[in-house]
Amino acid sequence: MNIRKIVILSRGLAGNIVAAHLAFSLQKTGIKICLLELASKAESCEHWHETYGASSLLPQTQIQHELLQLDEKKILQATGGTFNLGINYQQWNGSKASFIQPYENPGVNFQGIEFQHYFAKYSGIANLPGYDSFSLSAQAAHQNKFSHPNNDTRSILSTLSYGLNIGNKAYSNIYKTRCKQSGVDIIQTNHFIEARQDESGAIKELVVENNVVDGDFFIDCSGAASLLLGKTLSVKEIDWSHYFYSNKKINFIAKHNNELPSAIALTAKNTHWERSIPLQTHSVNTLVFNDNHYREADALSLASQKSADNNFLVAQPTKHGRKDKAWYKNVIAFGEAAASFEPMSISAVDILYRNIQDFLALLPSDSDCTLNAAEYNRQTTEVYDTIRDYQLCHHTFTAMQPSDDLWENHISQILPDKLKQRIDLFKTRGTVVSKDREMIPKSMWITLMIGLGAKADSYDPLVDSIDGVADAYEKIQRMADIISQTVKKMPPHYKYLERYLNKNL
Repeated sequence: MNIRKIVILSRGLAGNIVAAHLAFSLQKTGIKICLLELASKAESCEHWHETYGASSLLPQTQIQHELLQLDEKKILQATGGTFNLGINYQQWNGSKASFIQPYENPGVNFQGIEFQHYFAKYSGIANLPGYDSFSLSAQAAHQNKFSHPNNDTRSILSTLSYGLNIGNKAYSNIYKTRCKQSGVDIIQTNHFIEARQDESGAIKELVVENNVVDGDFFIDCSGAASLLLGKTLSVKEIDWSHYFYSNKKINFIAKHNNELPSAIALTAKNTHWERSIPLQTHSVNTLVFNDNHYREADALSLASQKSADNNFLVAQPTKHGRKDKAWYKNVIAFGEAAASFEPMSISAVDILYRNIQDFLALLPSDSDCTLNAAEYNRQTTEVYDTIRDYQLCHHTFTAMQPSDDLWENHISQILPDKLKQRIDLFKTRGTVVSKDREMIPKSMWITLMIGLGAKADSYDPLVDSIDGVADAYEKIQRMADIISQTVKKMPPHYKYLERYLNKNL
């Protein structure tokens, strides 16, 4: 049977994004898109995330905005958004030092050899500044500066790479508007009752309050409840909790402590760690902890002291894991219905965009989609496991530092094989091998490990044999000086953003 109608069961942001992208991509196919929206309880954690939460989007997200002709300035205006040059890691390496992880490669590759090998060589024989000193984005973020990249590749400003921080509710509304403009059939309901299946076990219709919605293919964006893939089709969960020590999180809104930051912040404390996403008027923070080590009452008290409004301040469980299959029969799950991660630097929206691209590349033409599902599940398993390993890498190196016993116990001694291979290769040779289209760029793995204090036993031996290596040290020093001088001339983030948003209004 040909697919004529796709039904998306949604609780907010994820469903709106998926519906808008499918409506745009499938507009000439005759396939009807139906968005079935479930209301969330006003005092629920999901409602808080959808209404008050924020997301930090990677630079590649700009491609998705351009695809749907969404204007960057209008997104920032509507969502109270800000620019984001990277991640500010504070105290993750067992000290009070911090480092910025930019989205682009620090330095330059001399004669085809990656910059970290030169850095490793000269760090051993000279007093070089930190690795992030060789990234314009990182140094600008250290000083809360910002500027758009220059299109002239001869300019050092062309090396800047940035993402966006956005408020979830307004961002969701932007996509809701696009859905309406694209002819998506939107049905709102308060209660999901059941999913009815045919004789093969595939879903044929959804029963909600005062309505029955039929379809040929179904997308589960129902959040952690996973009403279709998990509850109805009973696809099992792959549990990762034995890798991660945290089991609770608290979301809250906080005031900015200083000038508008141009990087999100991840701060490690003895008892917990905290993420902060800066918007124009406030930041959206998440405090992550283990209630066996840090009492929930103490964590709530700390969050209350930092919170600007104490709106629905509650500790909620963290989940670590993914569904064994994200696509089963005629149902595919996106967002938390498919996988749950710690709230670090790779946002659920970034992951969602990747899932949408992979799904559209394998879009089934009829209900017999076994091969499509198998390939999608293979790809998605790699994506999810890589993100898990990347997050686990934070705790792996932090746990090696002399610190509080929270961090010493934060991670199991057994690592996933692929992560162990990545770490061992970096320790041995100072490099990382990544596949094409990996969710986490190679540069982010390298800057994370170097920033967390990992040291390689050796560097690429070609560094010592190529022509001009004698000049490399002077070039490296000059690079850091040029970056430092350029940052001094850049405007503060808040001033640049104010001019940018008010220009030509």
